[in-house]
Amino acid sequence: MIKGRSKQLGRIFSVISAAGFSIVLLLNVVAIFMFGKPEAIYFSPGWWFQWFPAYIAWFPFLILAIVFRTNDNCRVD
Repeated sequence: MIKGRSKQLGRIFSVISAAGFSIVLLLNVVAIFMFGKPEAIYFSPGWWFQWFPAYIAWFPFLILAIVFRTNDNCRVD
């Protein structure tokens, strides 16, 4: 395995997860304020059904980023 490759992948997954969370957050705020969708209000019953899965979809990328950045012994080749 190339030394430092896991740190590089950790940075890549960090950027991917940050971008994903940012996009979902931005879309959620736009849906609340510009379109006035009641299901976009945080923690409302409709929010859990429509928006919560979009947030959960980015957690695997965040977990991979944490694993790759903290573990130097993981194989990436």
